[in-house]
Amino acid sequence: MASHFRKALRGVGIVTAVVTVVVVASASAGAASKRPLTTRSAQLAAATQPNVSSAAAFGQSMPVRDIPKTEAPSGLPRAPEIGEETLIHPTGDGSFHGPDPALQQSGPGSGIPPTSQNFEGTDVGESSSDGVFVGAPPDTNGDVGPNHYVQIVNTVFSVYSKTGSRLTGPTPINNLWKSAPNAAQFNCTTQSRGDPIVQYDPLADRWLISQFNFPGEAVIAPPFDQCIAISQTPDPTGAYYLYDFTYSATLFNDYPHFGVWPDAYYMSVNQFDTTTPLRDDNESCLTNVSQRESLREARPRGISRERQEECR
Repeated sequence: MASHFRKALRGVGIVTAVVTVVVVASASAGAASKRPLTTRSAQLAAATQPNVSSAAAFGQSMPVRDIPKTEAPSGLPRAPEIGEETLIHPTGDGSFHGPDPALQQSGPGSGIPPTSQNFEGTDVGESSSDGVFVGAPPDTNGDVGPNHYVQIVNTVFSVYSKTGSRLTGPTPINNLWKSAPNAAQFNCTTQSRGDPIVQYDPLADRWLISQFNFPGEAVIAPPFDQCIAISQTPDPTGAYYLYDFTYSATLFNDYPHFGVWPDAYYMSVNQFDTTTPLRDDNESCLTNVSQRESLREARPRGISRERQEECR
C-alpha cells in the first residue's frame, strides 16, 4: 500500500494558469496597440501556460462506517420535541382590524407536489466536529445518489438511506484525513473549517466531499489548502481517496463550490488577499478544474487552477 501511495503522490499535481490583469497608462496602451498582433498573442499565450506542482499529500481513508462519530457539545439544552416548542405570540399595537380584503382565499392552479420522502437531518447540536463550536445559522449542503442521501452541516457529515435511516455519522469532516495512515502529511486534520461541500457524481457514480482548511486555531492564516475526498466505490459509507492541495500562501479560498462536468470537477471560490485589510468584496474569482478520472482512481493529475477574471 505504501508503494501505491508513492506512485499516486508522484503523479498528483496542481496545475495553475493565471491570467494577469495589468493597469497601464494610456500612452503605454497606445504603444501596445501598435505592436504586431502576433506578438501580443504570443505574450498572452505565454502568460496563460499552466504551471505544474505536486499535491501536498495523498492517501486513503478508513471506511466512513468505521470512523468515530462526533460528540455533541456539553451544556446545550435538549432540543424540544415536536409540540413542545415555546411559541412567542406578539400582541401587536391594536391597529389590526381584520384580514386584508385583497387576501386570496385559495391558491390558483395546482400546488407544489408533495415530497416522496421527508425526514429530519443533522441537528445543529450535532454539527460540531470538536464538541465545542457550533455554528448557527448552520452551513448546510447535501446531495442525493441512487441509494443514499449525504448531508454535510457545518463541520460534520452524515449518510442516510433513501428512507431516512442514518447509516453513519455525524462524522467530523477532518476525521476522513485523520484516519489515513499518513495523516501527519495533511493540512486537513487539525479541525474542520466549514463551508463544506458534498457532491454526487452521476457520471462516475462516486461521491466528493471537500472543505477548505488552514492550520491556525483562532485566526485565518496561511497556508490555505483545499481538502478533497473522492469515494473509492459508489458506497458513501466506504473508504475515500484523500487529496490535500495547497491553494496559496496568501490567498484565502473562501466559499468553495463544485460542479460536475464530463471532463472534470469545476470549483469556484471567493478569493481574499490576506496581505491586505479585509474587505467586503472578493479579490478575484477563480475556477479550479479537477480531473475526474484521475481523482476517483488515484491516478496521475490533480487540479488545474485558472483565474478567469478579476472581480473588483
